Amino acid sequence: MSPQEPVSPRASVLIVDESDECRDVLSTLLQRRGVSTFQARGARQGLDLMRQHCPDVVVLDIDSGAATDEGVCRQYDLQSRDGETALVILGIARSPAMRPRSGHIIAKPYHYAPLIRKIEELLQR
Repeated sequence: MSPQEPVSPRASVLIVDESDECRDVLSTLLQRRGVSTFQARGARQGLDLMRQHCPDVVVLDIDSGAATDEGVCRQYDLQSRDGETALVILGIARSPAMRPRSGHIIAKPYHYAPLIRKIEELLQR
């Protein structure tokens, strides 16, 4: 997919990150590509939005607040496997319970271009 070619207008991404700046930058980049975005500051709020909106992709910063809780990571993993949602984890999964079976891990620090490419790849599936 070229940067000018928008993805499906129904495509949606949930961004879960404590950093307002990171959420805003990623959201802006995705919206320029025709993707709807939802934002959550915390992992628990993100789970609620995930259940409510059923996004195509969830981008979860596991260094954010409750996301460091293995139970919360497991809930994201289970929720993504139950639905049609792809899961992208930002950070380092420090324990096996924090490594999603159905997700993709992008180590920090990351660059937006490869992250956007991964999200676009997942949206095309």
